[in-house]
Amino acid sequence: MTVSISAVVCTHNRAEELEACLRSLCECPSVALAEVIVVDNASTDRTRLVAADYADRMPALCYVYEQAGAAVCKKQRLARCKQ
Repeated sequence: MTVSISAVVCTHNRAEELEACLRSLCECPSVALAEVIVVDNASTDRTRLVAADYADRMPALCYVYEQAGAAVCKKQRLARCKQ
């Protein structure tokens, strides 16, 4: 059985963890990703580059850069999910 989901990842300076998360999503055979939303809370590391690299492999990936803090970041990710 395949399940269609929206995956939302809120991150701040966690490029390595983001890469592991996106790799796991790519490798999960029982999940059809309707969308993957990466909300970057003003990272200064390689987070943007990791998201860009995976956008080539995951057409449903949407990268959002926010500088508004964690609470706003979480609200943004929920607002961007498909209904």
